[in-house]
Amino acid sequence: MRSPWVCGTVTVTASQAGDSNYLAASPVPQSFLIVNASSATAVSSSVNPSAEGQSVTFTAIVSSSGGTPTGNVQFKADAINLGSPVALVSGVAATSTSSLSVGTHTITADYIGDANFAGSSGSLAGGQVVGGIIQFSQPTYTVDEGSAFLSITVTRTGNTAGPATVKYATNDATDVNFLCNPSTAGQITGAASRKCDYHIAAGRLRFAAGETSKTIVLSIVNDVYVEGSETLTVGLSSTTGASLGSPNLATVTITDNDTPGQANPIDGTAFYVRMLYVDLLSREPDPAGNAGWIHRIDFCGQPGEAPPPCDRVTVGGDGFLRSAEFFDREFFVIRLYRTALGRILRYDDVADLAFVSGFLTDADLELNKQEVVSDIMSRGEFGAIYNGLPNSQYVDTLISTAAVTLPAGVRDGWVTALNTSAKTRAQVFRELSERSEVSAKYLHEAQVVSCYYGFFTRNPDGAYFNYLQRLDSGEINLGDLANAFINAAEYRQRFGP
Repeated sequence: MRSPWVCGTVTVTASQAGDSNYLAASPVPQSFLIVNASSATAVSSSVNPSAEGQSVTFTAIVSSSGGTPTGNVQFKADAINLGSPVALVSGVAATSTSSLSVGTHTITADYIGDANFAGSSGSLAGGQVVGGIIQFSQPTYTVDEGSAFLSITVTRTGNTAGPATVKYATNDATDVNFLCNPSTAGQITGAASRKCDYHIAAGRLRFAAGETSKTIVLSIVNDVYVEGSETLTVGLSSTTGASLGSPNLATVTITDNDTPGQANPIDGTAFYVRMLYVDLLSREPDPAGNAGWIHRIDFCGQPGEAPPPCDRVTVGGDGFLRSAEFFDREFFVIRLYRTALGRILRYDDVADLAFVSGFLTDADLELNKQEVVSDIMSRGEFGAIYNGLPNSQYVDTLISTAAVTLPAGVRDGWVTALNTSAKTRAQVFRELSERSEVSAKYLHEAQVVSCYYGFFTRNPDGAYFNYLQRLDSGEINLGDLANAFINAAEYRQRFGP
């Protein structure tokens, strides 16, 4: 007989030598297959979630009913080895790392096995989370149509020691051709539309160190159409400093509050002024500004009040389309499209306008502007024109696309700055878009197309060129332009029959 026992085929032989009473017997061999004892591997983390750059120790415990396994364990993060195999000591192995990036990582430990114990693998339940988790506070929201807006809460859990950000955007099942009247034949039902029921929302939430909650404000449009409940979604994406948790998609249901026969609300001054803020500036009104515009319209020309023109169309045209906020935000994006792509925005591009709108701090507005520039440059339309061009052609193509004439030396200065890495291509692109030559060339165009995006919530049609020519020639002013949209049947029918 062989001892100690090892895995493999073992032959045991029984023999009888005989004695004074018995004759010797022939030896009888019997073979046995001894297999490796099974094992199980469990993985744990010293800290989970962890901060980016923080050292984390992963521990593997390998156990077996057949004894204490020996041998090595290979730790892996996202199927990539974390260093070399680690030897078991009393069935335990551990490794440490501080190199995991922000996000959720799959951590596994593979016990290789030894002569007596079979190999096994284990994984860290839920993975290793680095940088905390961002998600909606709940997967569904319900809001009455009569509410001005819905506050949607985004939370950050886990490790919140550092800053973190996340993008958000609304989405629905309707398109640019959708009509707000629910009696329209052949249209989808049950879907909220950003043309009629809510205003498009898009942006980036920025959590400071230690901050655990942020709010998305979704503006609701209280029309008088009698309709059923309608839904849209709000999604989270593109986190920095944290990973995306669940739920990261929230469904919003807007419930109806209407009865037949109600008057069109756009005839009310308060409703009209709020919609100017929502449609043209992509935000809810600030109380002082809202009250001021309502007062100006309702008391226009009365003793002690502002003299005419101070009616609805003047407020819409001069008050909003000429405002500093419009120039600094919507016009900023419109200039980018004209400078780089040589075109106006389309219905599907309007989220870029919302991205730089709303109640943003100066710092957040600047970061959002930089992100819009970067996003435009990352798209295929931009790349098809500019990627692969040397710096001189890049600058020349931008200037040519913008269709402006610049002072001598400006073009060469940009080329030199790019060649010496003093500026990036994004900086040159933005600087050109913000030049006075570009602003002067496209301001009237921006005001006209914003009337289409804001009042009609659709792409401009052929009349756009007529409005632009008349505005450029001085035949009409901004009040006249606003009047053409505000008193149009198409505008009124967004809110009621």
